[in-house]
Amino acid sequence: MKWALVVDDHEENFYLIKTILSTRQISARWAKNGAEALNSARQESPDLVISDILMPVMDGFELCRAWKRDENLRQIPFVFYTATYVEPEDSEFALSLGADGFIVKNTEPQVFLNSLQEILTKVPSGRQPAQPEQEETGENYYRLYSQALVRKLEDKLAELERANQALKQSEANYKFLFEHNPFPMWIYDLETLRFLTVNDAASQVYGYTRDEFLSMTLKDIRPLEDLPSLQQNIQTHHESYQQSGPWRHRMKDGRITFVEITSHAILYQGKKARFVVAQDITERKKAEDALRLQSAALNSAANAILITDVDGRIQWVNPAFERLTGYTKEEVIGQNPRILNSGAQSKQYFINMWNTLLEGKVWHDEIINRRKDGRIYYEEETITPLFDLEQRITHFIAVKQDITQRKESEKQLRENEERLRLTLEAAHQGIFDLNLQTGEMVINDIYATMLGQDPATFVETNPQWRSRLHPDDHPHVSQVYNAYVNNEIPEYRVEYRQKMPDGSWKWILSLGSIVERDAEGKPLRMMGVHTDIDQSKKASLEIARLFEESQRRLSRLATLRKIDIAISSDQHMLQILETLLTQVQSQLQVDAAAVLLFNEAEQAFEYTASIGFSAEDIRRARVPYGTSLAGRAAQIKGRIHLDPCQSPDLHPGLLTLCEKEGFHTYFGFPLVFKDHLKGVLELFHRQPLDPDQEWLDYYETLAGQAAMAVENAQLITGLHQANEDLMQAYDATIEGWSMAMDLRDKETEGHTLRVTDMTVALARKLNLSDSEIVHVRRGALLHDIGKVGVPDSILLKPGRLTPEERQIIEKHPVYAFNMLQSIAYLRPALDIPHLHHEKWDGSGYPYGLQGEQIPLTARLFALVDVYDALTSDRPYRPAWSKDETITYIREQSGKHFDPTLVALFLEYLRENPDL
Repeated sequence: MKWALVVDDHEENFYLIKTILSTRQISARWAKNGAEALNSARQESPDLVISDILMPVMDGFELCRAWKRDENLRQIPFVFYTATYVEPEDSEFALSLGADGFIVKNTEPQVFLNSLQEILTKVPSGRQPAQPEQEETGENYYRLYSQALVRKLEDKLAELERANQALKQSEANYKFLFEHNPFPMWIYDLETLRFLTVNDAASQVYGYTRDEFLSMTLKDIRPLEDLPSLQQNIQTHHESYQQSGPWRHRMKDGRITFVEITSHAILYQGKKARFVVAQDITERKKAEDALRLQSAALNSAANAILITDVDGRIQWVNPAFERLTGYTKEEVIGQNPRILNSGAQSKQYFINMWNTLLEGKVWHDEIINRRKDGRIYYEEETITPLFDLEQRITHFIAVKQDITQRKESEKQLRENEERLRLTLEAAHQGIFDLNLQTGEMVINDIYATMLGQDPATFVETNPQWRSRLHPDDHPHVSQVYNAYVNNEIPEYRVEYRQKMPDGSWKWILSLGSIVERDAEGKPLRMMGVHTDIDQSKKASLEIARLFEESQRRLSRLATLRKIDIAISSDQHMLQILETLLTQVQSQLQVDAAAVLLFNEAEQAFEYTASIGFSAEDIRRARVPYGTSLAGRAAQIKGRIHLDPCQSPDLHPGLLTLCEKEGFHTYFGFPLVFKDHLKGVLELFHRQPLDPDQEWLDYYETLAGQAAMAVENAQLITGLHQANEDLMQAYDATIEGWSMAMDLRDKETEGHTLRVTDMTVALARKLNLSDSEIVHVRRGALLHDIGKVGVPDSILLKPGRLTPEERQIIEKHPVYAFNMLQSIAYLRPALDIPHLHHEKWDGSGYPYGLQGEQIPLTARLFALVDVYDALTSDRPYRPAWSKDETITYIREQSGKHFDPTLVALFLEYLRENPDL
């Protein structure tokens, strides 16, 4: 196989020629100059020499002349291959030296190969070797050689002059761009951090003069607390081009702005320096922070929120939506909200909704929807169109509030109001509910009939009521009302005359109470009763009786409202029952009252709340169902009324209580909610009591309220307990997984619990919140869960792992992430099992994160994990001592470990010398 000697001072040119020659099965060897080429050829003769001209030590012309004078080399073909000497005079001079060919560089490879082939073909076919030059030929050579050099030198000088002119223009352009650039720019010394030059924009933005800048360093424009991060960035980032930020810069007037830095390394005035462009991003950062805050607010909102595109496809939902509907975000993205349709609304209902939205209007209503599990719920929904800059609708945002419980309470309240209405109708009294802001009034039928009006068509308002008021009564009515509102009199009670349709006047007694005021105490709403006193005006006793009766009924109406408010609140059941018992004692005028709840599992009634007892015996009450008055009331589903002193067959405990307290009257009524026995409301009085039907009806109404309160409280308590049980089950499962991993790898038995306890203690030292520590604990327990994906042959291998085996075992953090990321409640705990093998200097795995790219909890756990591993025995080594381990951790500060956390960890070890 033929070989060619390639002479060129640039290695890349050699490799190019070598590649081209290889296509013709010609190998190549390299010489960097003529002298090296002669030495190589004299040791082993090539089949061909290809030489550049411009080279150090010995150029191509000198090499050719020496080559053709050497008797052993002159017959070997010599070819010039040049990009510098390309003039006809250069080719003529080269051929005069005996060269066999002259080829200009960058000739097409095929043309180049054809030229060489032609040369190789001619030489062996009889070409006579070049004869040694005569002495006068040497003079001619140096003359021609000098001419070629002078000609090339002149070309180079002209080229250099053009380059210098271009450089001057470039420098002028650069200086102009530097000085007039609107962004602050500077160059600083990498060694001293001192400013070497700054542009006008830097002085204008930062407030320092150019001279002040040149007397300062980078540290002078950084807040003191940011200097460590500045120093770290300079020490760890040496790339030529760098973009970084955001950084905080301090202006001369003390203001702090956020900037992004673009810089690259340069040599300036003989010093290693960096050229910097600073861009103020303060407003952008504020906007980004605002967007993050808004996103966090939407995700933290208690109400469900969803966003759809203009076609109604769901694009985003918050966690509250998932809790409300039972659907996950992944299940609803791209779907239409009609997946919640319960069928309770008609098709026209949704057409009207859609038309409202497409008109750009806000739609608001209450709607009945269906959860993923099929349960029906009520929600109050507001849908708002969102517009682009051209006022075209781009999205819709819907806010949903679950009002199911409120609807149930309203239903119950309506039922209670209906019972009260029936009670009041039996007393033939008109009821009014007056909105003092609008003058609108809600009345019952009796109110209208009392005034001779048709209940079906009569609509009452405060202005109409005043228009029917007798002129002589106006001053008195206004005086009473104003005195009541101003707290000058304790009650609103006034008698006046109302004009009837036939023109006659009827005396009315009006009793009212302000039931709602604004924050400033201004009355908003009044409730009361109207009583026809026209026939009984002259009968003062009857009026007094009616007054007392009205007062009592009004008070009972207000009491029911107070109890309803308590039930609808989030108070504990005991607080609600105590409120109820206070009202029972006050309204029914009994000495004592108690609520005993039914324990279905033990078939017994147990004391829960009481009022009015002088001794503590009632608090120990626990009565079997079959032997109690409470049980008897439950069995007959009605009221029990007796004198304990005349009933010797009572339960001994109740009999003893009544004797000690001196009770002579007992009432018991079962608390039943939706056919379920909840307990009993018991009344006690020290005198015989024979109440009227109204009293008894009100007692039963209060018992119904108590049953609803118990049911509501039990539901809430059950929900809290279910949530607590579920979380305990989750944690037990996690601990089970952790124990299973320890059992699989006997070498690390007990390791997980130790590192978990230590990590939790350090998290508390970092002042992490209780909710964050829960996730830290779970993450620590599951830190090696990904090893379930590693074969036993690798995980339990006693000897050193191969590189392939090491790659497999280093995948276990990724296995952990893939296993756990779909479990919603474990996502906040993923940082430890996923990233605790990352290292501060970026040499860890699986991603090579570095510095604060690694989550805090993962950096913290890495310290604990390594400490426990080194201080524990292993089959392949004994445990290190505590001092040896601490020394190692100090050495790895800033490499494997976060330096700040190393200091915290070592302080923790000093505080806990037994670890």
